Parts: sequence; structure tokens; C-alpha cells
Amino acid sequence: MISEVDIDLVCINIIPFSKEVLNLILTIKRKRLDTRIFCVLPDKKEIILSCISHGIDDFILNDSYNKLSFTCRVERLLHDKPFLKLDIKYFNNIYLNLVSGEMYLRGKMIRLTGFECVFLDYIIEKNGICNLIHFAKYYNHINKKNISTKCLIVYINRLKRKIYTLTGEKIIKSRYGYGYYLDA
Repeated sequence: MISEVDIDLVCINIIPFSKEVLNLILTIKRKRLDTRIFCVLPDKKEIILSCISHGIDDFILNDSYNKLSFTCRVERLLHDKPFLKLDIKYFNNIYLNLVSGEMYLRGKMIRLTGFECVFLDYIIEKNGICNLIHFAKYYNHINKKNISTKCLIVYINRLKRKIYTLTGEKIIKSRYGYGYYLDA
């Protein structure tokens, strides 16, 4: 049956763990190479390692399960498919939804302005590192304006304060001579 149907994603809740579940994962991986497997796992090291070794693509622990994190991880797995066009970007524990202008950090949602979306999109695309001079050129090219770097620093500091106020975490840090980096 698995080879007859076009399946993009399989979500498995592995709370009563058994060998049949591992056999199912192996069967899916053998017959459908492009199918993604997402699991909800108990917080047991040996179960996690055996599922990863059998080829699951992503998982979430049952203890830390929440709807937002589940949704973001599933959308990220679907985003890896080349034919789907979802604007979800991620870096470690940060999920950025460019369509709705929202950022999710460890399950907490933060609504973003246009500048904040552009900045976070840029820094995620650059693997968590942002040189202010290069970002200023990029931002001025997008908006066809000439905004000073001091103004951009003020906007970035507002974003840092907003994230810290709403989540209690400092994820955007700066280093003199390098620029900004994500620490999440």
C-alpha cells in the first residue's frame, strides 16, 4: 500500500514504543525515498537513537510537545520539498514565517514589522551572522532609499528589546568589528 500512494509526510506518535514502529519506518524509507518521517518520541535516549538510526527526518519530545512547535517543524519538513512554496525559515530554535510576519522562539510567537522580517530573513540566510555594512547595502537596495547605519542600529536594538521583553531571551547579540549574530 505504501508504494502505491504518493505520500509527502508521515507523522508517527511513538508513545507505546514497539519493534513494529521501527519496521514501519524502515519500510517507508525503503519504498518511498522522498517521504519525510516526523515522530513524537518519549524522552528516552535509546528510543531516540534507534529512531534516528532507522531514518526519521525530525522529531519532537512528548514532554516538550506544543502545537506551535509541532506546526513549525512539520512546515519546515514540507518546506524542504522543492515543489512546495512555504516561506518558513529556521535557525536553531527560531522559526520565521515571512508570509504572516511572525517569529516563533521555543513556542512563543512574536509579531514582526517589515524591517524586522527583512533583518531576521537576512541574518538567517547568512547562517546567523550579519555584517552591518553589508546589511545596510542590502536593505537600501531593497527599499531604494538611503538609510543610515545609525538608524538601522536603532531598529535592530528595538527588535532585540522586543524579543527580550516577550520571551526573556537575548538571541541577537553584537560583537564589535563583526556585526550581529544569532545565539539561539
